[in-house]
Amino acid sequence: MAEVYKALKDILGNKGYQSRLISISHLTELQVEIKGLHEIGMLEDTIYQRYLKRFDYDHGSLLSKFKSILTIAVPQALSSIGFTINGNTYSAVIPPTYIYGKVLGETESLLENILAGYGFKAERALLPLKLLAVRSGLGAFGRNNICYVPEMGSFHRLMAYFTDMPCSTDSWQEVKTMERCNTCSACEKACPTGCIDIDRFLIKAENCLTNLNENTDVFPGWVKADWHNALVGCMKCQQICPENKPFIGNAAEAAFFSESETKDILRETPLDRLPDETVKKLEALDMAEYYDVLARNLKLLIK
Repeated sequence: MAEVYKALKDILGNKGYQSRLISISHLTELQVEIKGLHEIGMLEDTIYQRYLKRFDYDHGSLLSKFKSILTIAVPQALSSIGFTINGNTYSAVIPPTYIYGKVLGETESLLENILAGYGFKAERALLPLKLLAVRSGLGAFGRNNICYVPEMGSFHRLMAYFTDMPCSTDSWQEVKTMERCNTCSACEKACPTGCIDIDRFLIKAENCLTNLNENTDVFPGWVKADWHNALVGCMKCQQICPENKPFIGNAAEAAFFSESETKDILRETPLDRLPDETVKKLEALDMAEYYDVLARNLKLLIK
């Protein structure tokens, strides 16, 4: 059945996507690796509970239905969002990976059509995507713990699918970091919160600005207002990374909010009381799920 995956990989490649296929037997290893890091204290409990405990390792059900895990990387640029305040327009960026709905739908339709022709099916997998991509050979970790994919840098969206397609060529490998990271400390120096520690592999994710501004918790007193640089998330380490130099200037204009829409957001008008047009824009940006933090974050950016 190797020809099935080759055909699938070629079709995805023609769209600029990259993919890898591994046996579903590696599910246990993924689970053990994540849980192990938490158990030895390398993953702070809040981070584990918030981001990593939700993954699906239901071995009994999955192993009986599927044979492989397909990991896909789709190129994705920075998104630039315009906001109007007192007649002036302010731009805010959304890092790659946050805007995913459209590309997810397109990719799933493509997979369904391709695999159906061979009598196979795919189901979206809720797994630790960065670790899965590195373990499958699709990418490598940077010092900032972000996954870098050749010809994409960190400007991509990762997706994973369980499939009943046999895995004749398993690309599972040891975790690896980019060679450049051995002689580069640009991201460590650029990180405003100091969460990248040269003496350990895992960043201190609990201090990462991305973690802090994705959630409604009050910012710690040591977080400075001028550190904020994105509507959600943070681009400091990705902007300075030499691996991203070919991609950093390719921001796409994704949406524009009028003065009345911007005022509604800043005054924290409940999502269900916003005009339908505003809600549609937020949903298209996949920002409705972060709406509780948008007003706070936007105010910091435009101060």
